[in-house]
This record gives sequence, C-alpha cells and structure tokens, in this order.
Amino acid sequence: MTNPGVFFTNYYYKQTYDSIIVSHTAGKSYFEIQLPILLKYDVTKSFSVSGGPCISLGKIVGISEQKTVYHFSLEDSIIFSRVQLPPSYIDSIFIHTGTPYSSASFAAYQNPSSTVFRFGYNIGLEYIIKDRVSLGISLQQNINWLTSIPNPDVRGLYEQPYFYMSIGYKIYTLKPKYPK
Repeated sequence: MTNPGVFFTNYYYKQTYDSIIVSHTAGKSYFEIQLPILLKYDVTKSFSVSGGPCISLGKIVGISEQKTVYHFSLEDSIIFSRVQLPPSYIDSIFIHTGTPYSSASFAAYQNPSSTVFRFGYNIGLEYIIKDRVSLGISLQQNINWLTSIPNPDVRGLYEQPYFYMSIGYKIYTLKPKYPK
C-alpha cells in the first residue's frame, strides 16, 4: 500500500548535440621580393656601413581552416524522488562550457584581401676579409602598419625585425679608365 502523501517520480533526460572543433593553420608556401635602396659608406678600407629604405612585396602567409564535427548523445535519469519535483531544465543537467558555434568569431583568422606592400628600412655592416671575400650582417624592419592583415599572429611575423648574414665574393673589380 502506498502512502497518498508520497510521490514517486521518474525523470529521464536525453540530449543530442554536435561538438564542432575549428582549427586554423598557417600556410607553408611563401615568397617575397625585396628592393632595398642602400647607401654605403666606407669607414675604412675593409669596413663599411650601409642603410636605406626597403620595399617588400610578397605573398602573405595564408591561413586555412579545418572544421571537425562530432555527434554526441548524453543520457541521464533521476529514478526516484520522494517528493514531486518539476522537471529540471536540460541545461542544468548537462552543462556545456564551450562557446556556441553560432556566436564564435573567426574574423581574426581571415586572409588579407589584397597583396600588401611593405615599407621598411635596412641597416648593415660589411667587413672585407681578403681582397675579394667579405662578411656582412644587416637588419631589416618593416615600418608601415599592417592593418590589412587581420590575424595578429601573422601580422606579428611581419612587424618583427630580422637579420641577414651574408658572405660575398667579388668576381671582378672595375679599373679606372684613366690612371692617376
């Protein structure tokens, strides 16, 4: 015999949802053409400094998107309750901590809409080891704002300075037409 003041309640909850994982990777192919306009000053016979503006044009590192969709089904039940409870909302039973795909923003992962000219400067040092062999080091830095590159990580690649090291060999030297 059951007690008329005690209720037995069975609740069954089931939720089916998709888990979407979106990842972005930077492209591996890259090319660049640079046009430095340098002035060179010979400090000594074997040591010189150079500097000037540099114009760069090239393919910006591209970003590709991969999306993977997983389908899940969660089930839970409250089998026995001594008091009659209203059913709980499904959100309080299955708690999701991720950002909903509909409200996720991928604007920072878009590729630039056009090819970007980059302007910068180049400064360098050169040391002549032997008559025709030289060693050089130079620093190149972009100075224009690269706001057309939406991704801050990719934009950071072009905003940081980088160094060149060189070894040179002079094939021939021009002799003056008129002797001194």
